[in-house]
Amino acid sequence: MSKSEKEAFRLGAIQSLLNRVDEGVDGTNLLRDVQKGKVRKLLRLTFDQSDQGQAKFDKFFSKL
Repeated sequence: MSKSEKEAFRLGAIQSLLNRVDEGVDGTNLLRDVQKGKVRKLLRLTFDQSDQGQAKFDKFFSKL
């Protein structure tokens, strides 16, 4: 994907999480999905597949 496509994908993933929060999804279920599920894997795909990309993702995810 191009840089702009990755950014659009990232924004879509974040919007999906926000929609789940707005819809009242139980916080425990949402946290579980983010920590161990496909949400984490999908978000990781939006960062470079290098070591530097991993470091940026780790920083991003720790703040999430």
